[in-house]
Amino acid sequence: MLAMLKNGACRQNKVMDRNKDGIQELDGALRDRFLRLMESESLADCIMVKARVEHGVRSADILQPTLAVLLEGEKDVRCPDGEWVLRPGLLNVMCAGTRMDVVSRPDPVTGRYLTLLVPLCEEVLAAARLLWGTPVAGSAAGPMLRCVAVKDFSEEMAAWSEALLRDDHAGARVALVSLVIGLARQGMTRLLFPPAETLAQRIRRHVMDAPDRDWQSRDVEALLGMSGATLRRHLAAEETSLRELLIDVRMGVALNLLYGTRLPLKTVAARVGYRSPDGFVRAFRARYGLEPSQLGRDDA
Repeated sequence: MLAMLKNGACRQNKVMDRNKDGIQELDGALRDRFLRLMESESLADCIMVKARVEHGVRSADILQPTLAVLLEGEKDVRCPDGEWVLRPGLLNVMCAGTRMDVVSRPDPVTGRYLTLLVPLCEEVLAAARLLWGTPVAGSAAGPMLRCVAVKDFSEEMAAWSEALLRDDHAGARVALVSLVIGLARQGMTRLLFPPAETLAQRIRRHVMDAPDRDWQSRDVEALLGMSGATLRRHLAAEETSLRELLIDVRMGVALNLLYGTRLPLKTVAARVGYRSPDGFVRAFRARYGLEPSQLGRDDA
């Protein structure tokens, strides 16, 4: 995985050369707020990704619209929309359904890799849609992933972080609504108006609500009101299967837990439906090409 992305370094650097004006050091005051959030209990559903070793993750799925702010280190990203080298000062905007290969590198000075992930809840997106109004033609055909300068949205990011530090979660959502509208004005209308939900996406949504459930085909059939044969036929037309969807969602949730918490491996495995930690490790290794222990969650 690492070799695959490193072999494309020249192409990635060319991509970034065309965007040098967008690379700005993260504002010191804003960075300090983010770091204070990391140490507080105010992050709510946000995730602080931490690592101390360079590592790659292949075919990582974005299960819901998410913003990512890189605080320390670098991240190489490759997806169908293009290739990027992310550095502090860039805001990574990812729509649901994005699948990407990633290599994360710690900062050579601090020895840390830190990224703040902000999933966008449906309440925020619904409010933004209401304020945006009727979608224009092609709104759902925009990019799946985009990188913009944090400085272009510093006011919204400052309001969001300040509200969270005050435990004002309503105020934080209002700030995110403003941020989402600003991103839509820059072309990320797909955040507000994604394409019609596929059957696979509907199933993902249900599994995300209870990844530890012992999902069987009959459970999904009952939820969707269709027979097993019809379910299999429609999923085959979307080039997937129920087994693949279950693995994708469980591994995506597990990745967030491994990055953002210090839960024991056994607990992470149980939370995503694996009774055996060994079985979970095998599935994680097969899905991402690395061991869970390689993520370096410990700050020590």
